[in-house]
This record gives sequence, structure tokens and C-alpha cells, in this order.
Amino acid sequence: PRLGAAPRGLRPLPFHSRTGGLGNRRMTATSNDELPRLGRYQVLNKLAQGGMAEIFLAKALGVMGFERLVAIKLIHSQLTRDGEFVKMFIDEARIAMHLSHRNIVQVFDLDKAGDTYFIAMEYVHGVNLYDVYERIASKGRWLDLPLALYIVAEVCKGLHFAHTRLGPDGRPLSIVHRDISPQNVLLSFEGEVKITDFGIAKAAERLHQTTPGIVKGKYAYMAPEILKERPVDGRADVFAAGVLLYELLVGENPY
Repeated sequence: PRLGAAPRGLRPLPFHSRTGGLGNRRMTATSNDELPRLGRYQVLNKLAQGGMAEIFLAKALGVMGFERLVAIKLIHSQLTRDGEFVKMFIDEARIAMHLSHRNIVQVFDLDKAGDTYFIAMEYVHGVNLYDVYERIASKGRWLDLPLALYIVAEVCKGLHFAHTRLGPDGRPLSIVHRDISPQNVLLSFEGEVKITDFGIAKAAERLHQTTPGIVKGKYAYMAPEILKERPVDGRADVFAAGVLLYELLVGENPY
């Protein structure tokens, strides 16, 4: 990407990361004898690990030598005993399976290996926006204005699709991501911009409902209505996208 020099008097600052996430984890190597076979998926390498799940690069195996690279999100085995967490994980897959759009990471499959659930999703060959910005900031550089606008515009296209998606019965799914942040925006080496991680998304079909008084997401990107526990719609995601654009252009969070 084209980079510009930081405006005089401003120092590029890293994005706020108030909660951990798989998006800003480094790739780690894992020996082949530790890699599991998950149904029809042969795991090739561990890509990331977080407090709730691991991400693997895997190969989907089919008839006549069919193969396809996918990303596998496997929840930690100890969390399978947490019924509310399992419902939230299943919700992530159920919601994302409704969303086939070039600006959203597509989910292909939800399955179970032993006692552990996993999601098979589109593998995006690239990096997340958080890591890109961190590297640029470490060199005292700045994202070029057209590039920043392009990234956020692509994010907004994906959000609009999710916000306006209808179910098979023709009724609105009322999907709200609720965690738009640099860690959940992926940039492929082919120039694609994709939203990922609908783990805490609000939708009409959720099995799990957030307990009153508990706020999920990253505070630095939350719309005021989320913090005040008021009804939330797609405008909360637009607010977060605006915060994201502000950070790309100014180099610090407005809050």
C-alpha cells in the first residue's frame, strides 16, 4: 500500500485493543504430529491462538482428489462445558452462514470433533488491519488517504449487506456485528477487504442472549447506545466504522 508521512505534530499511535482477539496474534508453528484431523479437514498449521479458540489452516478433502484451503476455528476443549459459550459459538456460525458477500469472510461448515466444536470458514491469505497499522506506525509512516477511505468503504459495503439481509421467510435477520475493530478487518494480498468474527453479533435467530448488565466488544469502538444498554441496530456498526476511519487518518482513537 502507498503510505504517507505522519502529519507534523502528530505521532502515529497503535489502535486501541481493549479486549484480546485472534486478529492480533502472531502465526505460530506447530509440529505435524500435533495437528488434528477434523472430519474431512486435514489441519496443516496453527495460525493463531486466543483465550477462547485456536485458528488453523486446513485442507478440505473431497472426492476425486478435490482439495480446498480453509481456516478452522476450534474452541478450547475446556470451554465445551460452558453451555452459554457453546451457544454463542454456534450463533457465530449460524449468523455468518447467511452472509455470502465479497466483504465478509464466508462460513462453510459447523461441525464437532469429539467433544469440541469447530467452524470451517474462508481462508483469507493476508493480514488484519491491526497488524498493518502497527507495522506502519512503527516506521513513523501513515496510510494514504485514498487507501484509508477504500478500506472503510469496503467495510461499509459488507456491513450494509449484513444489516439488510433477509431470512428464508422474507423477514429481516436484524444482524448487527457489534465488534467492528481493526482486529476484525482482514486485508488479503489480492486487495480484498473482509469483515470477520460475528461471535457477538446481534441477530433475530440467536440461541444465546446477552445477560443484562454485561457489555461485549471493544469499548473504544462502541456506540453510546451499547454502553447504555439501549436497543441496537446497524447504526452502531456505522459508528464503529467511523471511529476506525478516524484512527486511520489521525492516528489515535477519538476517545
